[in-house]
Amino acid sequence: LLFCVPCGTAMVHTYSVRGSKRYRYYVCYNAQQRGWKNCKTKSVAAQAVEKAVLDAIRRLGSDPQLAAEVVRQAREQLARRHEEHGKDVAVAETALRGLNAEITALAGDAVITATARVDRLLELQGQIQAAEHRLADLITEGRELDADQFDDAEAIRVLAEFDPVWAALATREQTRLVQLLVAKVGL
Repeated sequence: LLFCVPCGTAMVHTYSVRGSKRYRYYVCYNAQQRGWKNCKTKSVAAQAVEKAVLDAIRRLGSDPQLAAEVVRQAREQLARRHEEHGKDVAVAETALRGLNAEITALAGDAVITATARVDRLLELQGQIQAAEHRLADLITEGRELDADQFDDAEAIRVLAEFDPVWAALATREQTRLVQLLVAKVGL
């Protein structure tokens, strides 16, 4: 959402058509609703606003302090993910040990009827299979986390190379990224 700096009101994306040509622009909501005399900005060509936003994003990516902060936060997130993964593996292993202990105890339990024992054994076997699959998935994920090398210099280089990343995004993704980054634009 863009805001008109002089008025502080939203600017609305719109367009007009003259012949076969379409002209996109942002118009101040205040000027649109209350008359053009109520705002200094009135309207701004969409290309000008969008270029200003993209230029600001490019400058952000080349800011060494911001790049260092992004790298620091990425490293923290990776460390947290490793820690969470370790906890997930421990929980899965504990659950699997508990299921195996229960199946062992149940096999020798003379108090329970044979039919009930078989039913419970089948149920536990299904739970054990699910727990083993979960643990196998976690082991694979752990290998991927361990193999994922984070190179600070590469991350900083990629942050500075905005245009290839921008070009790789779908229009919808570009729009969403700009919406997340833009609060006010004043021209």
